[in-house]
Amino acid sequence: MTYKNYLTTPTGRYCQIQDIKNEDYIILVKYLQAEDYQRFYECLSEIAKRDIPDFDDCDIVEKCYIWLAMCMYSIRSTIEVI
Repeated sequence: MTYKNYLTTPTGRYCQIQDIKNEDYIILVKYLQAEDYQRFYECLSEIAKRDIPDFDDCDIVEKCYIWLAMCMYSIRSTIEVI
């Protein structure tokens, strides 16, 4: 069983996203430690595509809401996202 978080973007898109799994979490932390923010967001996008198949069709505002939700739900207490 997998826990899912829910959010609605400003355009009304309803999304379900899973918690970030440990191996993905470790990769994200390594990108942040290396200050490689481009790959950090690319990795977040790949994780988001698992639950939101049309993620690439989202505009930048929707993507930001999804990225922020993923960070808030899964990693907010551990790392600071700039």
